[in-house]
Amino acid sequence: MRVLIIIGIVCFSFSALQADPISSNERPRGQMMGGAGLALTGDKDSAMMNPASLADVEGTDWQLFPVLIEVPFAVDTLQTGLDYNDARDGNDTAAKKAALEKFLREAGSSSYRTRMNLYPSYTRRYMHFGLLFDTLADDNFRMGGLGSNQLMEAGDTSITAGAILSGGYGFDNNSIQVGATLRPMYRVSPFENYDQRVLDVAAGKNAGSSVQNQIFGNDAAKRTAMGVAVDAGAKYWLQTYGSPADGFYSRFVKQWKPSFGVTYQDIGNTRVMTDKNLPADIKQSVSVGMAVQPSWRFVETAWALDFRNVTDEKAIWNKLHFGAEALLWKFWAIRAGVSQGYITGGMGINIPFFEMDVYVAAKEAGSYASIDEVRTIGLRLSLTL
Repeated sequence: MRVLIIIGIVCFSFSALQADPISSNERPRGQMMGGAGLALTGDKDSAMMNPASLADVEGTDWQLFPVLIEVPFAVDTLQTGLDYNDARDGNDTAAKKAALEKFLREAGSSSYRTRMNLYPSYTRRYMHFGLLFDTLADDNFRMGGLGSNQLMEAGDTSITAGAILSGGYGFDNNSIQVGATLRPMYRVSPFENYDQRVLDVAAGKNAGSSVQNQIFGNDAAKRTAMGVAVDAGAKYWLQTYGSPADGFYSRFVKQWKPSFGVTYQDIGNTRVMTDKNLPADIKQSVSVGMAVQPSWRFVETAWALDFRNVTDEKAIWNKLHFGAEALLWKFWAIRAGVSQGYITGGMGINIPFFEMDVYVAAKEAGSYASIDEVRTIGLRLSLTL
């Protein structure tokens, strides 16, 4: 047991460098709302969700020192570990064995995600500018039979520094909106893109090669490159089209404010300028969504449904994202959603000169929904103007 714990600690320490090769600078509001929101009213996050929505922005927003941290939230693994610790105090050998097996099953098929993000930005109507520093770790334990299943799946590392420049504009009384985002970036990817197996580390395979080189590969420090990503988006606000003001259709449109959006991110596949296999190119994606945003007295609500990465070959449930938001008294937001079959949620506070978001996010790690959950708990703090 002690050996397994040591291996797990070593694996997790390496995971602080591993990352998802696709980084879209995910924001807390979208994370809480199940990843949905590309048709919502524009705000400081529109450059990442749908740049067309910048045509909705009112006033200006300075994010002076926003810090975002996400850490693993593997509840099942933690609970089974505590259960095994309790079982050790008993005299029932069968119960101890069952508790240990359950813990190892959970720990041996767990996904872990760690992220740190700094993103100071300036937003006003029609435009957004931000400076990005983002590190994202996203590794998976696969500890079945020794020699057959992986100790961890070591994929591309993604440490990204760059800028985000975005603009949006509205036509026909702002009912039709279009926008684009330019993302020049510098990426670092020290991990080789292969699966590191238990016996590779324990037995020291590849004679003459250190354990470090087995895990990172050769020339890890040279896997850096520049890249430029381009996103585009459009949104449409449903209009009354001259219908009678007191008619059902007009009242529905004015009360519920329906909108529809589409985005094309990483147009043509974002290519990094290197002759090496890492950093990896970023695959293009097309997403569509719809939203309604009714208000009642001191409560402003938003309901969003997105189908993200619609051209991807993954299962349909992996593309489905739903979210809801209730903004109370214009400063306290309660949000919840469903991301690929997993429940998400959190809350945000926006008062003069300060913002805070606390949330639990989730997504599917594999090709099928509700199979391999990646769950994190996040905190964002920011000084604002």
